[in-house]
Amino acid sequence: MSLAVKILLVLLAVAILAAVAVALVWRWLAMRIARRLAAMTERHLATALDPHLSRAGIAYTGEVSPARRAAYLADIERMAAMMDRLIPLPFGGGIGLDALLGLVPGIGDAISLGLSGFIVVRAAQLGVPSTVISTLIAIQLTDFVIGLVPVIGDIADVAYQADMRSLAVIRAWLATTAASERPRDPRHPG
Repeated sequence: MSLAVKILLVLLAVAILAAVAVALVWRWLAMRIARRLAAMTERHLATALDPHLSRAGIAYTGEVSPARRAAYLADIERMAAMMDRLIPLPFGGGIGLDALLGLVPGIGDAISLGLSGFIVVRAAQLGVPSTVISTLIAIQLTDFVIGLVPVIGDIADVAYQADMRSLAVIRAWLATTAASERPRDPRHPG
């Protein structure tokens, strides 16, 4: 092989590596922007919804037994896994019923929103406050709007994982609630 051919092969390899690196950086940047936009949308929607939900008395205010709380949380976990991680992907996350239904324009996204509403209902039955309920609704509405965008929305829907996000919000609320309900040792204040 001549020196010119070797130099061309090296240049080709460098060009391919550079193209892959640029594609990965663009993908990372696009995902970062999309996540920030989604988080901003969720915050604005949740802020707008909370006063109305508080007035409507949506949140459940009764006592929930530990057994029922565990059953509700298990229901939420199953629904979130079915909607977002039905088919696990080797690099994390997965493809769920949400993404598959999203392939049917409009109607599939509406059906997905309805199914994901189960998580919001179960969260209300757990006794989460209206601020958390409004956050959950905002997450689901953001997912619905993302899914309405043809092709790109379907891809973004797989990455967004709205139901897993909702599950994380509920778990965070449960963790703070459990920490505040824990009996305190009078010998060690605070």
